[in-house]
Amino acid sequence: LHDMSINAKSQASSIRGHHYGVSWLSDSELARLIDRVDANPNSAGYMMISEVCQKRGEMRKAMYFLKKAKVIEKLEEPED
Repeated sequence: LHDMSINAKSQASSIRGHHYGVSWLSDSELARLIDRVDANPNSAGYMMISEVCQKRGEMRKAMYFLKKAKVIEKLEEPED
């Protein structure tokens, strides 16, 4: 399950590669993932956390992390 945790600098595509297993994260693994993403915020990480929460039926948490992902995604977009 360590393979399912992400490096804060991972690209979204590598996170999507773990799509099949995000609902299998234990509570402690999810907490570690949240800590890692909070330490170095990125939209892909928050999207993954949102997906985990959604698959667990924790819709409030899923929406919270989805909103964080959307805000950070705007900041990550290159300025034209």
